[in-house]
Amino acid sequence: MTVQELAAFNALNDFYLWGGVLLGLFISGFFKSLLNFASHRFQRPTRIRFRNMNGRHERGDDFEYLYLFRGEYYTFDQKDFLQKERLKNIKSVTRIDTKFIVLSILLICSLLYCFYLNNQIFALKLGI
Repeated sequence: MTVQELAAFNALNDFYLWGGVLLGLFISGFFKSLLNFASHRFQRPTRIRFRNMNGRHERGDDFEYLYLFRGEYYTFDQKDFLQKERLKNIKSVTRIDTKFIVLSILLICSLLYCFYLNNQIFALKLGI
């Protein structure tokens, strides 16, 4: 190697070194923030005690519990209502529509029959 090539190689080495350091800092910061975001979801308590200024006269206390549901805290009645609504929505979407199934089976059978006929016509043209 000549002196000029060695100087260019050293300059590129410095560039690669600092580029790698900056890229490593960026990637490690990204993964650290991703890890913090994921761990925050599991570190949140599912039930917290909340001071209710109105109080519950039948129980004689001034607090109630708030329950975590989909990232927000709700009272027990609200959480129960939201869970029932969510289950109702899931059940309404997952019901199997028999008309859709029958039509899709008919479509698949007709496509297979067309494919079979095309193969038969192709075989006749070839004389097989």
